[in-house]
Amino acid sequence: STFLNALMGAKVFPSRATVCTAGVTILDYADDPQAEINYTDGRIESIYLTKEEPGRILVEHISRKNENVKDISSLNIKFPNKFSGNGVLLVDTPGVNDPDSWREEITYNYLSAADAVIMLLDPAKPLSASEAEFLKNKILEESIAKLIFIANKIDDIPMEERQSIQERLRQGLGEIIPNPELHLISSKQGLDGKLNNNDS
Repeated sequence: STFLNALMGAKVFPSRATVCTAGVTILDYADDPQAEINYTDGRIESIYLTKEEPGRILVEHISRKNENVKDISSLNIKFPNKFSGNGVLLVDTPGVNDPDSWREEITYNYLSAADAVIMLLDPAKPLSASEAEFLKNKILEESIAKLIFIANKIDDIPMEERQSIQERLRQGLGEIIPNPELHLISSKQGLDGKLNNNDS
């Protein structure tokens, strides 16, 4: 979620330091911000949004704090941005290390419709068994055309350790996928930079 916010340059997706996304959030383009909750029973609830930090409004609906989050099919957001629209959607799903298996299934179910997948990794941890299984049995099975790996929170890693972490991740990914595309970034610093017009 923080990565997508950095991409947008705005706090659109609800995000926290801990895992926040408990369901699926779908972003499409619109000139004016708007959102709706689609429930599993077919109900639709509209949510009033502003351009100022819509994620703060939406967090109560899609985060783990919402006891009824299992009843939500998706949270659909429309927001002015240059990455979605004209048939392109950005979908934020729960991770594949989630202790609740139903959340993992949500992620798996969306893969069959995906043209590309951006998978975020924790640079402080080796590739987990569930991540490796996800890549072998879900990604390769679906023949996703484009797969991009993001090692996020690189600002938490001392500069002298970053090269070895990059090599370790490349080696682990390379055992599953040939020539993985891997980028080391800090979503938090990227978002702060965009919000404060600080290009460096």
